[in-house]
Amino acid sequence: MSAGSQRFEWQKKAVEYKQVRLKDIVPPERIERVVECTLPLLDRTRQNKLAVQGGGFRLDLGPTEVELATFQLAIALFSGRGDMRKRRSLVILLNDIGLKSEERPKTDMGLTPTDLIPLQYIELLEKSGIKPEWVLFFYESTLRNGASSKMRSAREDGYAIFPGGGEGRVVATCPYLMGQFYQTLERRGFTIQVGFNPFEPKPVGDNSCMLGAVKGTSPALFGKSLGIKVLSYSVYPNGTVNVAGAYGLSSVNINFSTF
Repeated sequence: MSAGSQRFEWQKKAVEYKQVRLKDIVPPERIERVVECTLPLLDRTRQNKLAVQGGGFRLDLGPTEVELATFQLAIALFSGRGDMRKRRSLVILLNDIGLKSEERPKTDMGLTPTDLIPLQYIELLEKSGIKPEWVLFFYESTLRNGASSKMRSAREDGYAIFPGGGEGRVVATCPYLMGQFYQTLERRGFTIQVGFNPFEPKPVGDNSCMLGAVKGTSPALFGKSLGIKVLSYSVYPNGTVNVAGAYGLSSVNINFSTF
């Protein structure tokens, strides 16, 4: 199948979930409070470059209300005071791991953000003056494959790392996938990543990662430490938002409270 045909098939596949309308679960005043408490992290130095991540969803199912809420929070922080594009980027992690390899969207298909994200997401971007093409997309399968490759290389250097898969198959689990994500951001010049991640029951068969601050990542794969600082929020079905964890921010006074 040609890349053009594959793109057309993906556009048809996305039609159903793109039309779904989800309700807001996080009150506007709570979103404002989260942003007010987070922005001071960015004001400590003008050299900080921030990646704001949220809104990720399964490409075979489309987003849930909680995932929509994470996108609303990410947009609010991205759009906070100052030039929104100067030191910040909006990032979406797309979960394509539940799809067969041949069903996953490929870079050569020429898919644009508007081909992949729901109309409700696009409306939120437009309302905030954000162009869809400004959004950075990462596929979870690409991150997992990158981490798995590092694990295989590390094994050749004397390390035996088999956190998943069995039968001699090296498969990166969530901490390694997230380590790959943070390292990729760091290589792109980002110094801080703030992530808004859903914390809700998963459908049967959902093998997506519970995203958050990286834990247990092997130094053999990502160096002795990652230079990028990470702050992770969890968003719950009842609209509650709390700080779930942090990496590299021990010197920063973070209020680990629930909003």
